[in-house]
Amino acid sequence: MDKVKFTWDEAEALAEACVNLLEPKCYEIKYAGSIRRMKPEVGDIEIVADPMPGVPDDQLFALPAPNKSALDYFDYSKIGKIVKNGPRYKKIELPEGINLDLFIVLPPATFGVILAIRTGPADFSRLMVTHRSTGGWLPDGYYCREGSIYHYTEKVAGIGERDLLDLTVGRWIDPEDREAYAADWMKRRRGR
Repeated sequence: MDKVKFTWDEAEALAEACVNLLEPKCYEIKYAGSIRRMKPEVGDIEIVADPMPGVPDDQLFALPAPNKSALDYFDYSKIGKIVKNGPRYKKIELPEGINLDLFIVLPPATFGVILAIRTGPADFSRLMVTHRSTGGWLPDGYYCREGSIYHYTEKVAGIGERDLLDLTVGRWIDPEDREAYAADWMKRRRGR
């Protein structure tokens, strides 16, 4: 069966509704993927969320539960049917017939790194985390592990999406231009 595609407007409206439901539980939340890249057709919704510490909704004055985020206590039936329910990744079937991929930023991951990777497209993301010496954009001595950037053994603190792009490609590239940028770079590289 062919995967149902939604127009950008339809998918963006659904993503915005999901963001609005989850936002009170998060420090930061944004949609990523093909919606953020403004593709005319969208096959799924990707959202990156940096959750607050976990406190059950019915315990107003409770201390945050260790190793739990506020999103662990969210009632996902408000959005749709949970298909995958891990601590860092949830797949939810929305009633409209499109899947929501929810990427939850937990330490040591940083929001900006996960947002950049999940915005994609796949070739752009792969090149950002592949060393220059092996054909990518990441300077040797740096590496990406568990959604964070490290310089040798030291985690690079506070790296955001703009910082990651500065480190890898040397400048900001708008999400909607990243597919063409990666394709052009790979074409030029093959032409050498």
